[in-house]
Amino acid sequence: MNHAQRLKHVTATLESTPKSLAVMLQELDEEFLEWRPAAQEWSVKEVIGHLVACDHHAFAGRIQLMLAKDNPTLPKWDMLGEVIKRRDHARSLGDLIEELAVPRLDHVQMILQLTPEDLQRPCISRVGSLTIADFVFEWAYHDLNHIAQIATNLKQCYLPWMGETMRGAVS
Repeated sequence: MNHAQRLKHVTATLESTPKSLAVMLQELDEEFLEWRPAAQEWSVKEVIGHLVACDHHAFAGRIQLMLAKDNPTLPKWDMLGEVIKRRDHARSLGDLIEELAVPRLDHVQMILQLTPEDLQRPCISRVGSLTIADFVFEWAYHDLNHIAQIATNLKQCYLPWMGETMRGAVS
């Protein structure tokens, strides 16, 4: 797979995430969208809000910084504080999906314009030296990880509707 194909693969994932979430979640009621599987875990709405915040802080913002400066030190970001501050549980699913989808159009264009040299541009992070390539490919990985998290929450929605024998078989 060449450079352009790899970037197209990433951007296909990034473009499809908001669409996939909209289709997967459109018929669910607010109670389920705001339900948390455990006290310290996120609801579906909070996961989507986290994707929005990460697009800005963890991915696009960092890539833009790394393109603008040579080997910058990444600023700290309070991801959990951001989830609390955003109050996504009080927002509509449609608003969250739109907030994720609209900037993604610009993000996709930014990624497609990256050269092989751009992908090698480094930064200093709390975990060590990283490159733009690390962030580009982790962005798609991150989306897929949280889609799986949402799917796990969705599975919990169906368990109560199954008979005891089937619940035991799938658990």
